[in-house]
Amino acid sequence: PKSANKEALINTDKKLLHQLVSAQIKNGVIVTERPQFPGSFLIPTKNYHRGDINLYYGSIQENVILRCRSYLKAHSRP
Repeated sequence: PKSANKEALINTDKKLLHQLVSAQIKNGVIVTERPQFPGSFLIPTKNYHRGDINLYYGSIQENVILRCRSYLKAHSRP
């Protein structure tokens, strides 16, 4: 659901957008609805692969932090 998506990065000059789109996997493909943000009507595509990192920026960032902490914890010297 959208509520599980932390933040989207649409424009580097603007604030992050919270809970912009949802995500679900269908037949091994991530599927989402058309994102609605200022200027989104100018993007005439149904394929958001070029912007998928932007759409899930906050969630990806959180996941990277968790993975790095886990790795460092598992590989740190006592």
